[in-house]
Amino acid sequence: MPLQNYGSAIRNATFFGDAVELFQHKNVVASIDVTAVPGVDTVTLSIEHQVAGDNWVPVVGAAARAAVGRDVLWAGPDVTTAANQAQNIVLTGKVRAKVTHSAGTNFTYSVRLETRP
Repeated sequence: MPLQNYGSAIRNATFFGDAVELFQHKNVVASIDVTAVPGVDTVTLSIEHQVAGDNWVPVVGAAARAAVGRDVLWAGPDVTTAANQAQNIVLTGKVRAKVTHSAGTNFTYSVRLETRP
């Protein structure tokens, strides 16, 4: 199972994980573990899918997070759709994790993205 694991670090701008080729895998799970927050600003984890060229589109996104904690997202044809958690979708090609910051303040977090059969 291809895995990307980005260790805990202080980040203050939108984070993009590397593109992962799905190959024979069809399901994706991504998570974020937030361990320090600056106050009222937020971060939002999402899974993106590459379409024509270098265009990326969101597949599923978590609710904005302003507190310490963990979010997990699922996407793929074996997943039951649930708001801000999972999306039933057929994926091909490449996917990546994205963490969007609401402002340029420091959050400490780790990100993980894994493809599964």
